[in-house]
Amino acid sequence: MEHPYLQNKWFLLFIYLIFNLSCFASNVDNTGSIYRQSISVINSSASSYSYFSFPWEKIYKQEVQGALENSTNARISSKSLHTSENRKQIIATEWYNYMSYFMTTSIIDFPTTTPFNNAIQFDGIDDYVEAKTNSDINNPLRRNGSGDNSVTAGYTADESTSQPWAIGTVFMHTTSVSEVGIWSQTNGATQNDAKVALSVLNDKLVVHYGTGFNYLKWTSNVDLAENGKYAVYVDYNGGTTGVGAGMGSVYAGRFRIRMVDLVSGSVTTPTGNWNVVNYGYANAIDGKFFVGSEYQTSLPFNSSVSSLSLTTLDHNVPLPTDAEITLFTLDPNKWLTDYKIGNPWRIPDNSTGVNTSNFQVNPINQSTGAYGTKIWLMGDGTGDTGGDIQNQVSKDVISQGLGPTNMIPYPFVMLLTESDITFTDMVTCQTEGQFTLNASSISDGAITYEIVGAPNGTTLSNDMVTLGNHGLIEIKATVAANGSYSTGSKTMKLRILEGGLYFNGNARLRMKQTSHKNTVTHLKAVGADIVI
Repeated sequence: MEHPYLQNKWFLLFIYLIFNLSCFASNVDNTGSIYRQSISVINSSASSYSYFSFPWEKIYKQEVQGALENSTNARISSKSLHTSENRKQIIATEWYNYMSYFMTTSIIDFPTTTPFNNAIQFDGIDDYVEAKTNSDINNPLRRNGSGDNSVTAGYTADESTSQPWAIGTVFMHTTSVSEVGIWSQTNGATQNDAKVALSVLNDKLVVHYGTGFNYLKWTSNVDLAENGKYAVYVDYNGGTTGVGAGMGSVYAGRFRIRMVDLVSGSVTTPTGNWNVVNYGYANAIDGKFFVGSEYQTSLPFNSSVSSLSLTTLDHNVPLPTDAEITLFTLDPNKWLTDYKIGNPWRIPDNSTGVNTSNFQVNPINQSTGAYGTKIWLMGDGTGDTGGDIQNQVSKDVISQGLGPTNMIPYPFVMLLTESDITFTDMVTCQTEGQFTLNASSISDGAITYEIVGAPNGTTLSNDMVTLGNHGLIEIKATVAANGSYSTGSKTMKLRILEGGLYFNGNARLRMKQTSHKNTVTHLKAVGADIVI
């Protein structure tokens, strides 16, 4: 039943004056404070709640976004709560950060001219993608011989037969109990077959160079997150990688491994350890190039790959800068324009290391650049079809493409991003007890939930949440791959407050209405200098 105080016009006027006398401006003043311009009270006799409605969208305007995001101690409080018997004060002692959460419209949020809307989804069983042409002149990651003994720091090798290269990929990670291959250049899957490969084992990135007996192997110290999206870059400077005793650190130094942030584009060096076994590996790397496995059905990948960029590096030139690595990995179309077209380049001939000039993107002539550079966009490239993933350097030359195996009917899936999933941050109070989660997405994939991090007393059974201690927890909704959509996930923040006052996420301040007389004088984001 509607509370009698909410039927009293003088009571409503009192609330209105409180807010408007203290909150009379609508913009940022010279102290940096934000004030509400209006307030309205909505009575609902159909439920046990009264709603105090505010124009909440104003706090998300650009001019206050920075202040809100940097506030670590914003709070929401009820100044006083009266009952007919006595006076009680309920204050939400936990902090609630009033910040907006921006969504991405593709797998990356970096401002790119290269589309990242599709990917190849691998089943983790027996499917893979293979380069249609594999030869000394067409595979940038091949090598014949041991490379240059002495390489200037920060440069590629200057010996004419050295074979420096770079490769970058964007992919999604799904946890697996066994090793899974992302890409590989190899002649087979036995211990005797040499390879250069990127894989994931126990949620950690692995770079392998050599055979199963003589090799260099780097393993990351940091776990990849379930359904996390990553951009990984690796380059090789063309130097020797084996034979000498006590040379392990020198051989490992021939490689650089970098992570590229999908939002900012910043380049970082991941922590990890090199293991150089039996003096490293000094012989050839040949064979075929694979995506989604180590070799054919060996170490099948169990998630999706969005792009691959491969290129030879010229002799005796500076290694790519962070700026170039970012474009090479996250905006390869722009990288072609800014760093390749018109410049010298190297044909990946393992015996002679042929250098040439005037790199060109030519749709029908692979000899002007496509031999040494591959840009495969996995469904987003011009001319990509179910049977062909075209090299964007020579998109009409079929032999420059990738071909899928055991993928029926087509390998491409639309990437399911956070913006495709509806799962809203919530603030509630302990007295609610339980509630049902209701995430949805544009895909028909089944949705499962899990608590991320410490549960703080809160439990989850399928989609039913039983509230625990007050505080902040995070709940992730994961949408399974289905039909033409990849798997995807979104995490929401759930703030559990003490007392009976909370913001319910729908532009309303919600208060329990029992026998209490409710007066709300203010909401204040302390520290952010925001008064509402």
